[in-house]
Amino acid sequence: IYEVKQALKTLGYGSREISKAISKLSIDVIEREKIEHILKIALKEI
Repeated sequence: IYEVKQALKTLGYGSREISKAISKLSIDVIEREKIEHILKIALKEI
């Protein structure tokens, strides 16, 4: 999750937006998917 948060910060998203997107991710996705896929999902949520 740390890498995803850092990538979103680099793209210019704020802490509130990042937290909201991360909270919508399921634990199953976080555990089994690669960082790139998790980042794509988070970007869709934003």
